[in-house]
Amino acid sequence: PPPVEDVPPPPPPAVKSVNDTKKFTDPVVDTKENANEEPPKQKDFKDDVDPGAKDAEGDKKHGEIKTGEKTGDANKEDKVETDENTVFVAVQVQASYPGGMPAFQKQFVSRFRTPDIDSSTKRIQVIVQFIVEKDGSLTDIKVLRDPGYGAGKEAVRVLNGMPKWKPAQQNGRTVRSQFTLPITIQVQ
Repeated sequence: PPPVEDVPPPPPPAVKSVNDTKKFTDPVVDTKENANEEPPKQKDFKDDVDPGAKDAEGDKKHGEIKTGEKTGDANKEDKVETDENTVFVAVQVQASYPGGMPAFQKQFVSRFRTPDIDSSTKRIQVIVQFIVEKDGSLTDIKVLRDPGYGAGKEAVRVLNGMPKWKPAQQNGRTVRSQFTLPITIQVQ
């Protein structure tokens, strides 16, 4: 059989917009002598004028309304490089305790030694923040809100002795993540 020729697809047909396009680019700070054009004013962008990279006249009769068209020059294949030690606050898949939060609460409460508190206090809340490392260990444990009575120190002690967590995921990679956790203890 004859060899198959690799023919590139034809370019898409040129589409003219219904609306006019007015050049709108980021302003550049320069000296007054070098300023060669006045930036567009807000009033230049009426209902039938779209911002664009250059001025262009629309075709009111035969033009098409542009929707879903790619704009800008970003390339989705470009990867954002991040430092291996970056601590993420928001991630695609959050770090989690093995067995979920109910298992964490059960384990935490069983290990937490309730400090001596006056009988009028029915519950205490400690807010802690920590980093879940790539291996699931907890580091940089901080008490953000401590009700006193030694509850903050006790929460840190218990967290240091907890099993490893399942680490967070970002773009398919295991990453370090920050976790803020309110812990409420009912006092008997």
